[in-house]
Amino acid sequence: MRALFGLPEYDRAESQFIGRITHDLAVKQSAFLSMFPRESVGEVLPSRFVASSGEIVDNPTIPVGMEFEIPTTAAMAGDLAPLVEAIVKAADQASEALSKAILEQIGKVLEAAGQSLDARDRPLSHELIFEMFDRMEWHFDDDGNWIRPTIVAGPDMVAKFGNLPEPTAEQQEAFAKMFERKRGEFLNGRRSRKLPR
Repeated sequence: MRALFGLPEYDRAESQFIGRITHDLAVKQSAFLSMFPRESVGEVLPSRFVASSGEIVDNPTIPVGMEFEIPTTAAMAGDLAPLVEAIVKAADQASEALSKAILEQIGKVLEAAGQSLDARDRPLSHELIFEMFDRMEWHFDDDGNWIRPTIVAGPDMVAKFGNLPEPTAEQQEAFAKMFERKRGEFLNGRRSRKLPR
């Protein structure tokens, strides 16, 4: 069917409106994406991370594509149900694609920084978790309290964490020693930090 006339300003406003709603829904329904602060910018540029080893990790911008289809007959009849359905479907696709791309980029940076751990099919255990924490840089507040890192995991991994037995006395002692060592490293690093002139 040929259009008798076009209203590009309407098309642009519709595209911006649907795009904003879809993006907001994609973020709000994802606990992972909701952790990141958002800021509107005129242009998104690629980023670069340089590890202490000199390894360079270039992170390109993340293109996010999604399908968006509304039956013409429903739109002409003023039926909004297919529009809402299409927005929810597009938001699901955007949320999954964006989360996957961000996690891949974080993984590359952590690997370059020497803070990644390949479990090599080892089952989840307290020892494996301690090994993971030992590779991380720890932070403490002014009162010496540990600022716990956020762990991002899928539902299967969360269930495995929940099924772990209580740590034994030996495991608790091992963690306590690591805690004191990490706190000492943090405080020593803070004491030796030089202020800019």
